[in-house]
Amino acid sequence: GVFAGIIRDQDAGQITLALSPEKSMRVPRGNIRHMEPMPVSLMPPGMDQVLTRKELADLITYLEASQ
Repeated sequence: GVFAGIIRDQDAGQITLALSPEKSMRVPRGNIRHMEPMPVSLMPPGMDQVLTRKELADLITYLEASQ
């Protein structure tokens, strides 16, 4: 299968992929045939129009701190 998500953690044996804020999965490296960065953001389109500049700045700060 094909999975899209954010790499939360990885070691020599496996990768933990966050599929959503509530759901993550562990994938053994032996099961991975190919990995590539996505050309689009996982953030819903238009989110920059919904949030204020301060909320957007807070979100970016939070995401950077959680990496």
